[in-house]
Order: sequence, then C-alpha cells, then structure tokens
Amino acid sequence: MNFSKQLHQIRMAHQMTQANLAEQLHVSRHTVSNWENDRNLPDLEMVTRIARIFEVSLDTLILDDPKLNEKLIQDSKISRHQMIMAVMTTAVAMMSGMAATTLFGFFPQWLAQLIWWPYVAVLFLFSYMLSPKSVDIFADWSILSRRLIAGGFSVLGLIFLLTGIVLITVQDVDLQVLLITLSGFVTILMTKPVWPRHQHAR
Repeated sequence: MNFSKQLHQIRMAHQMTQANLAEQLHVSRHTVSNWENDRNLPDLEMVTRIARIFEVSLDTLILDDPKLNEKLIQDSKISRHQMIMAVMTTAVAMMSGMAATTLFGFFPQWLAQLIWWPYVAVLFLFSYMLSPKSVDIFADWSILSRRLIAGGFSVLGLIFLLTGIVLITVQDVDLQVLLITLSGFVTILMTKPVWPRHQHAR
C-alpha cells in the first residue's frame, strides 16, 4: 500500500481530520490533502513527525512505497549537495575578495597570478556544481536570497569582465589579464541556476 492510502487510513482510524493533522504538523490542510491524493510527498522530517503522531513505525510508512523511498533518497542527495554548495559559496566569496584586491596593485604580479589561478579553477568547479539539475537545489532558498546572491555575483563578474576588457585595450595582454576576463565571464555564467525559476514559489 502506498503512502497516500496509508496516511488516509491511519488518520481515519484515529478519527482525525486533515485540518487537525495539519495543525499538529504546522502545515496547511491543503498540504495534507495533497499527500493523501498522491499529488506530492512529504520529506523525511514530516514522515517522522507523522509516525510519532500516529505511533507507527517509519518502516510502515516508507518501505511499502517505492516512490516515497526514491524521494527520500533524492532529498538526502540534495541535502548533501546543498551543504557542499554552502562551503563552496563561502570559499568563492573569500577568494573573490582576495582577487579583487589584486586589481589595486597591492600584490606583486607573481603573487597576483598565484591568487587568480586557483580562483579561476574554483570558479569552474563551482560552475560545474551549479549546472542545471533535474531538481532545483536552491528550492529551499527564499526568492530574495536567490536574487541577492545571484545579483551580487553578477555585479562582481561584470566588474571583473569589464576590468579585463579595459586592461586588454590599454596594455599588453598577459596571463593575469586573461584570468581576470575569464573569471568575470565564468562568474556571470554560474549565476544562471541561482536566479529564481518562474515556477519557484515560497
């Protein structure tokens, strides 16, 4: 028996309305209705809370429903990915600050290049990890957060890109200028998956 039918039967057996269950789970009645009509499925935290409310085992709710099993596995992968993304975002932000200071001539050229090489490498890695997936890994972020982060990195990328283009026009092209220009392009490109999708809602 799949999860939706089990939830309906268990809830009815406890003489509980959808509204009562929704109140205990701190969700809307519509959410409970969607679960029972197999329109969508809860995450592991919700399944655990449902099991506690009705005093049933998690196995009872999960193991008989392959679709719920698959969703929980996918949720786990997304959660790990989001944790890695948080670390990567912090690293990129810190390295962006270091890279930006090299534009003011605070470092000798060899040290500036030493900063820009790993920075560009991290940007490419970050861009690969941000490549569009079948599941929106930023779905839990608020629209405002997504716009602020994507907008901030877009502005930073534009500054690097324009700086690189200006330097190319006024001086000889060297490795550092190419790295600056390339990092600007990659930074702008990597923000695409972060911008809120049209269907994204909170």
